[in-house]
Amino acid sequence: MAATPRRRTREEHARYLHESVKLHLWFLWTWLRQRPEESFVAALRGRVDVYRKTDVNEGFANHKQRRFDDPRWARLEQGLAEVYARTRDDASAERFEAEGFELARPRVDARLSRDFEEPPEALAFAYRCGSLDYDPPAAAHPRRVFVHIANALQPASFFDDPRYLADCFAALMAQCRRQFGAEEMETETWLNSHPRWLAFFPQTWARNMGPELRDVNAGFGYWGQFMTARGTFHDKNAAHLRATGQMPFWPRHSWCSFRDMEAHLRRFY
Repeated sequence: MAATPRRRTREEHARYLHESVKLHLWFLWTWLRQRPEESFVAALRGRVDVYRKTDVNEGFANHKQRRFDDPRWARLEQGLAEVYARTRDDASAERFEAEGFELARPRVDARLSRDFEEPPEALAFAYRCGSLDYDPPAAAHPRRVFVHIANALQPASFFDDPRYLADCFAALMAQCRRQFGAEEMETETWLNSHPRWLAFFPQTWARNMGPELRDVNAGFGYWGQFMTARGTFHDKNAAHLRATGQMPFWPRHSWCSFRDMEAHLRRFY
């Protein structure tokens, strides 16, 4: 029997926050190097997730609201813009990453205790189906729900027991049929490029798969892949991004019917 994964330590979580911010700063400089016409401030706010890793974020790690007019953020943003102006013509992102991190670090460390103590996203936001939740159907597809994903089992992985995710999907379909008369599901996530996730879906999911979404934004749909199941920094995925300039797993969109999903999930029982 495999050993139960141990919970992350405070030191491991501090490293997650620090290494994440460094990676975001590296990516920001690299992204703008290839797109000099793009605004630094717009990219800092919209491409990378530095803001939510500082104490200016008074919500959870995946909190949607961002108060860019907060004086604490405004000072940090101005400081980072000044560092970027000095280093934008460097041969590499090294100086921007190092100096930018030293500016951001006090704000990041000020958030550390809350970030470490808060529960995983699925528990913090009371996901209704284990590690899955849903939005009601939109007018464009009145029988289709949008699926949200988070790991409610941290420090274990929701892939460890295949029946766990199968049960989560079964609960989601039952609830959405009852509440909305729904008969289809969709989602957009980096997991749609991950073989272990795709094993839970029927062939129609693969046939309906959209293209890789390379217009990077600050959401966990891109950046969630840099956290392990334990909630620590994902060194392997980060090394891939730094070495290639490419996300290990690009987000993609897909959908399928509940009927096809139910037929496929029988294999897990």
